[in-house]
Amino acid sequence: MAGVLLYGGIGWGLDHWLGTRWLVAVGVIAGAALGTYQTWARFRLPEETPTQQDPGSTAPEQSTTGDAQASSPHPTDDQTQ
Repeated sequence: MAGVLLYGGIGWGLDHWLGTRWLVAVGVIAGAALGTYQTWARFRLPEETPTQQDPGSTAPEQSTTGDAQASSPHPTDDQTQ
């Protein structure tokens, strides 16, 4: 709704400034399209993430335990002993 009002208002202002009569319609349609897209983008379902690494992948595996030391690239005192 806000996109229709905002872009319709911009079109209305440009119509008065330029002496045209069609920019308000372009603004209303553009505002409706952008508002619909933003609503779709906000409420779409998230993409599923793979739970296992592909066998052919060269990316390093990530720890799923949540342990900060397991994924740290630098060894700590506990890991060097």
